[in-house]
Amino acid sequence: MEPSKDIGPPKYILSFLRFFVKQDYLEEIEGDMEELFQENIKTCSKAKARRHYFWETLKLLRPIIVKRIKMNLLPNHYGIFKNHVKVSLRGLRKNTVFSGINILGLTISMAVGILMILLLSEINSFDNFHDKKDNIYHVTSSRTMSGRERKLATASIFIANELDEKASGVEEIAIVRDGLTANIKTDEGGIDLKGFYSSPSFLDVFSFRLKEGNPRTALTDPNSIVLTESALR
Repeated sequence: MEPSKDIGPPKYILSFLRFFVKQDYLEEIEGDMEELFQENIKTCSKAKARRHYFWETLKLLRPIIVKRIKMNLLPNHYGIFKNHVKVSLRGLRKNTVFSGINILGLTISMAVGILMILLLSEINSFDNFHDKKDNIYHVTSSRTMSGRERKLATASIFIANELDEKASGVEEIAIVRDGLTANIKTDEGGIDLKGFYSSPSFLDVFSFRLKEGNPRTALTDPNSIVLTESALR
């Protein structure tokens, strides 16, 4: 898959990098980080690539490349800050147990909050790269067995014809079935593959960018197949 030219590293992380890194190292580091981000965006989602970019940026912040931040604090401000620190430390010493419980509770709540943010960010990042994501719908079904209704994440392939003939506003229908198994013979030996069967309109509905080939004709011929890079490794 080829990354979109419009996708770039998060601007706030770039601003963070430019603020802390010395000017002598900044241009080279920015170039290396840009190359790393573009390599990651080829193989994973935009959200995951940006998270990886963020962690790699933090790893770069070593004393040798971080510039000195000049603190412009007036003596009076420094004295107030110092006094607050002293009062806080005295309070911690006098109420060790109570302070420890509060700090532990604050630490746990912050950790849970961060984990929830990461979880929700991960959930909402799936399939966001599809151009028609707001107009793609997954058809499900339900069955009544032993007097109880069961909801299924799949539906019969015959529903596609019913939707095409009777439902208005449907532009394309993509049918996907699992159960594909194959063995490809190469000069280096055989490769066992597992995948999905799909209708020719699959690449019209979903915006998977192909590294090679034309998405409009990739699945039009019988027995045609689209392979991922990882399948051939």
